[in-house]
Amino acid sequence: MDETSFNISFPIDFWTRYRASLTLMHRLWGTWMAYAFFVGVPTLAFIAAYVFDWDLSEPGTFNLPGWVLLLGGYVFMFVFMPLLQMIQLWLGSRRNRTLLGTQHQSPTPEGFSASGDTFNTKLKWDAIYKAIKTKHFFFLYMSARAAFFIAKSKISGTSDMDRLRTVLKSCLNDKARLRTTSY
Repeated sequence: MDETSFNISFPIDFWTRYRASLTLMHRLWGTWMAYAFFVGVPTLAFIAAYVFDWDLSEPGTFNLPGWVLLLGGYVFMFVFMPLLQMIQLWLGSRRNRTLLGTQHQSPTPEGFSASGDTFNTKLKWDAIYKAIKTKHFFFLYMSARAAFFIAKSKISGTSDMDRLRTVLKSCLNDKARLRTTSY
């Protein structure tokens, strides 16, 4: 088989897209700033309340106990944000037929192509901002916030995974940031 190209076809299901979008979201600095504010600040406030023996059961703003207001940050980041992400993906897939069905992806020496039942996209390697490998995905970024993904669970074996890494490294050079740790 040709070592300079790689072909993969896999069905895109909702949960794979959701996990990929969460992984992308957690690679943005804005997400970490939100964690610092909505989780870090309440955590520090709880620690300060414990150390300085503050009573968080007394009514405060909106006539609610202080601990309820502090828990709001945790609820926002760990319940509301993932739920909002799920709803956005679900609504997007209802309106956008390109997000459904089987995807065929091919990194070749000429560029990267992705196709499905209703679309065909071809990009030259210069259009790829960077490629990274995470614990569960390979991402090919077109910008800092948009990327194609290849789920590692859809790749048949370690030899295919090594071949994909080789193709990406040879075509993208320094733009490919692929860790060589375990798969």
